[in-house]
Amino acid sequence: MLRPAVTAVLLTASSVALADPPGETAPAPPPVESYRLQTAAADLTAVALLAAGLECAHACTNSGAPTPWFVAGIGVYLVGAPVIHGLHGRLNRAAGDFLVRAAPIALGLVIAGNSSCSSPDDDGCWTAANGRAYEGILVGSAGAFAVAVYDTWVLARGDEPRIAPVVTSSHGTTVLGFGGRF
Repeated sequence: MLRPAVTAVLLTASSVALADPPGETAPAPPPVESYRLQTAAADLTAVALLAAGLECAHACTNSGAPTPWFVAGIGVYLVGAPVIHGLHGRLNRAAGDFLVRAAPIALGLVIAGNSSCSSPDDDGCWTAANGRAYEGILVGSAGAFAVAVYDTWVLARGDEPRIAPVVTSSHGTTVLGFGGRF
């Protein structure tokens, strides 16, 4: 008989201790303004670095190996916009955005690396390997472009005013109207 009474007292005491004082509510976080231009600038910087790296790979090294410009472009693409999300206090978006940005690159690498040649003298094999590399680059680039557009127009839009229809019902009365965040 004592156990239910002790449990009831503990539950009541803990709920009162954790509750906000009557009449006070936690302040709402300030709205986040749109930062679309910042994420777009990061992605355009990544594109410029990638282009400079690809141009220099052929003109500077004649080997087609990745240049520091190209590697920097990949880095800016992967972390540029996620860092901007984090600076605006949206850490969940930053983490998710990084993972979504890494997916097309990983897929492109898988497609490009899906071919091997036993001999560099086998022209047919090397042609197929280069074709797979170009397919990987194409798939990865298309996916990366789609992610960058989604990131800029959806994830970085901020807390803009929104209006939505509202239906409430209380004590037998139904109210139709509009509400929103302004």
